[in-house]
Amino acid sequence: MLRQLARKRQQRGIGLLELMLSLAIIAILLVMATRYFLVASSNEKINSTISTIGGMQGAVTCWRNSRGTLDQATMSNMDSIGCLPGQLWPAGGGENVVNPWGAPGTWAPAPSEVTLTLGNVPAKACKNLNMKYENDPNYDAGTCNDTGGGSVIYKIK
Repeated sequence: MLRQLARKRQQRGIGLLELMLSLAIIAILLVMATRYFLVASSNEKINSTISTIGGMQGAVTCWRNSRGTLDQATMSNMDSIGCLPGQLWPAGGGENVVNPWGAPGTWAPAPSEVTLTLGNVPAKACKNLNMKYENDPNYDAGTCNDTGGGSVIYKIK
């Protein structure tokens, strides 16, 4: 009789403690995966911005070598002579650009330089870009504020 009671207790299924422990482990794994995804996504956008600035530098060099001056180095003009490799950032009619975070920016050609300004860059990304380009004479340190988005300004000469 005692053995039958012991068997019945073993066959009752999972207890509340096992269920709570399983849920806690699942919650911890979800938090870790979410944090990893957010960091990876942010790093991908920063790397995309760095690659795009490099592509823009190449396009400006191509334009300067073919035209001698930068005052007409608009995206559409550079694209028309094959200097712009594809569409690096979507142009919204004219020289407005959209950065990887979806915020507007500007592309402003002048006779001796082209200024690329990206607005509303998240604070951490803005600081990372400032650190990446801190020794680059073409880069004007962007304004990074901790509470919201900053701006990144890059002058291609």
